[in-house]
Amino acid sequence: MTIDELKRDLEKYSISNDLYAIMNKTLPNEKLCLTEEEGKWEVYYSERGHKTGLKTFDTESEACEYFRRKIIRYSERLNTL
Repeated sequence: MTIDELKRDLEKYSISNDLYAIMNKTLPNEKLCLTEEEGKWEVYYSERGHKTGLKTFDTESEACEYFRRKIIRYSERLNTL
C-alpha cells in the first residue's frame, strides 16, 4: 500500500482528517501521524509535541497498512462515544 492508496481508503471510510496527519513535518496536536524520517517510516500519536506509541517500519507499505488499521479502529471507537 502506498500513501496515495491509504489516503483514498481514508476518504472511502469517511475518516475525518482532523484525526490524522500524513507526511507532516511538524508535530500536530492530538493526531495519529505517519511520517518518513531518515529512510524509516514512523507511525505515532502526536500529543503536546511528543511522539507517543511510536512504531517504526522499513517500508512505506508496512507503515501504511499499520496506520490504516489503527486509524480505522480509532475512528470507530470515537464514533461509539
